Amino acid sequence: MRFPYSAWWDRGAQFLWATLFVALMGVVVRSRRDYTKALVERARQLETERDQQTRLAAAAERARIAREMHDIIGHNLSVITGLADGGAYTSKKSPERAAQALEGIATTSRQ
Repeated sequence: MRFPYSAWWDRGAQFLWATLFVALMGVVVRSRRDYTKALVERARQLETERDQQTRLAAAAERARIAREMHDIIGHNLSVITGLADGGAYTSKKSPERAAQALEGIATTSRQ
């Protein structure tokens, strides 16, 4: 024997299940959308970090080259100064040695 309100109960249960299914699908879609958004944001962050690392590496390489050039130029200028001082000192006693010092200055300055 069926109760008179069983038709209402059946419809209510169907409505409840349909509502629950739609709510569950909404939660799944939203969480998937949030996950995708987080992945896109992480990819942007990684790209930015990669670009920063590239710029830092280039700046470090430029600084290394600048230090090496400074060392080379400083050494050559020291040699030129030494040769010029030696040439000036020997110019009165030995003009041919002074000429060798001037040639050394010219060679070193061309390097």
